[in-house]
Amino acid sequence: MGWTDSDASKASAPKTPSFLITAFLLLATILVHGNAINGWWLYDDPQLVIHAMENSAGSILFSPDAYRFLASHTFTPLLSLSFKLDFALAELDPRGFYLHQFLALALCVVLLFLLLRRYTRQSIAIVTTLAFILAPPTAIIARTLMMRHYLEGLLLASGALLLWECGGRGPGKTDSAPMGVARSPETFFHWSDIAAALLYLGAMLAKEIYAPLPLLMMVEAIWRGVRFREMARRLIPTVAAGAIFIVWRATMLGSPGGYGELPSIASIARLPFTILKESFNGSPAAVMIAGALLLLTLVTGGLIVSRRRWAVPVGAFALFALLPIVPLAARFELRYAFVAFLSLLVATAIASRRSIFSPRMTMALHIALCIVLAVASFYQLRQFGSVTAAMEAEGRYVWSAKSDAPALLASSPGWYLAGLGTLRQTRGAGLAPRFVLSREPMMSGEVATSNIVQSHWASAAITPLTADDKEQIRLEAGRFDATIPLSFTFRRHQHALVWNLEPAQGGSWLFLTHPYYGRYPIPSTGRNRIPDAKERQYFRVRRDVGDGRWNLSPVLELPTEGRAVSWSGTQAP
Repeated sequence: MGWTDSDASKASAPKTPSFLITAFLLLATILVHGNAINGWWLYDDPQLVIHAMENSAGSILFSPDAYRFLASHTFTPLLSLSFKLDFALAELDPRGFYLHQFLALALCVVLLFLLLRRYTRQSIAIVTTLAFILAPPTAIIARTLMMRHYLEGLLLASGALLLWECGGRGPGKTDSAPMGVARSPETFFHWSDIAAALLYLGAMLAKEIYAPLPLLMMVEAIWRGVRFREMARRLIPTVAAGAIFIVWRATMLGSPGGYGELPSIASIARLPFTILKESFNGSPAAVMIAGALLLLTLVTGGLIVSRRRWAVPVGAFALFALLPIVPLAARFELRYAFVAFLSLLVATAIASRRSIFSPRMTMALHIALCIVLAVASFYQLRQFGSVTAAMEAEGRYVWSAKSDAPALLASSPGWYLAGLGTLRQTRGAGLAPRFVLSREPMMSGEVATSNIVQSHWASAAITPLTADDKEQIRLEAGRFDATIPLSFTFRRHQHALVWNLEPAQGGSWLFLTHPYYGRYPIPSTGRNRIPDAKERQYFRVRRDVGDGRWNLSPVLELPTEGRAVSWSGTQAP
């Protein structure tokens, strides 16, 4: 027999003291993610530390010039402020940063459970929170400092939802009591509504993906039967916070922001599958099993074909999950699935309240999902560990090797290694050894093959180039052809780099940063939003034709805002 509303309301009454459940969930968080505290700098971490060190809190929040040294496509100042706090407490010890990250995750776990238990059975709230702890996106974000804003944004958003819900209940009311409690005439807004609006603003300043949060607030009000006029009045502070953020963001970025790449209709249509695929590292078996379990839990809830009152929250969480990431459908990454996948878990938890199955069967579905998530996270972390081990090996070489050590042919991002070099000087360890990100400087004679080492991603070892490597470089250098036509224009407009390369047909193009020689394949025409720079930046362009020959432009300076640089010729210097 299916659950009725009255049955669910009775079943949601706490049976186990909340402090015991909280202790259990925190213990699970420690067991699954406690080892993340031993992590090291990865990806954008060094640049975030530099940005936090070199700018005051006021500059990060209110100075467009200071903020755009970090990014010009997105406005997430609380991430830099969070790193600023860590640097003040732990200086350049990454363990202090990771401890902060773990504490943010632990608080998210507690608040998630407190929210879930208001709308579903306590047992389902527990197992859904466990599913969040075990989910692959959570596992990766817990171990990546540069993604902390997803956690802290979730923390602030969860707090805003709890305060919003509390504002709809007065003294002596139960969790299932209707909203619209009478207030004294001298107060127009309840204090919790204003506090919720402030936390909502903080969540957006952490990560813009939490902007649709008022949608969930409205659904919560509708679900509890509040009058429209009461709901609209209570939403005024939240709407004001949203308007402040929009103006604030536009002022700081000086442009609409975004990556400048519009998704196709096909990529948007595939988005739900893409979320699952990225969440499970592309494993077909995990995607099919987890997708089937999630779909089964939703459909058997009967929400789509039964009472609209129960369909509304599930649909709202679906919109909350998908709306902010639709613009990113064309270049989707694992971290974008974090909030979307969590929203999917919450929707299944709410759906279970109207399941046509027995409580035992419904619980079995959720437990099975937890098992699938645990296995998927295990394999996800294995791959993550192999990638980050090699990155850490290269980073530590830049961090600690002598300045006159052999140059490193690296596979890590140049942004990452350059940041480590800057932090090395900050701690008084002198200049870092040179690194390059491709073989171009060896083919052009800038770096001798006898004075370079490379990392091996399989073993994370740093070794000299082999004889085969040197021979391949020699052969490719011999295919240089200065007669290949090469012409282009680059200009910077609204903090985006816009380019046109000719001839458009008959070859492929590489954008090469200088002096690190990072390689970026680019189309013949395009645009991409990039951060502002404190120093002068340089680049080269390489054109490859189908028979293996290639040509290379001279080193040119990247244009500043509102300016352009062009080059045309058939002879490289």
